[in-house]
Amino acid sequence: MDDKKQIEIILFRKDGASPRNHSNYVRVAANPLEVTLQFADLKPAPTDAEQAKIRSERKVKVPIDVEMVLPFDVAEALSTALQGQIEKQRAKKK
Repeated sequence: MDDKKQIEIILFRKDGASPRNHSNYVRVAANPLEVTLQFADLKPAPTDAEQAKIRSERKVKVPIDVEMVLPFDVAEALSTALQGQIEKQRAKKK
């Protein structure tokens, strides 16, 4: 048997799992072994007073919705896949 044959991976959502998480902010950190991605949904402050406070302090506290820790080889594969998808979308716009 050839050990180099690829295995098909079939993804599914667990019962009761949230269908998706929206994120408009991501923080990336890395060490020699892994890459950490922290995703958050940054929304405008609801009141003028809170907006003024954010502007004066120049910081806003936002909860992390999803945190993923990826081994370096998986992070590299993700980077390649993302770049490929971005290039496809850019080509469609032309």
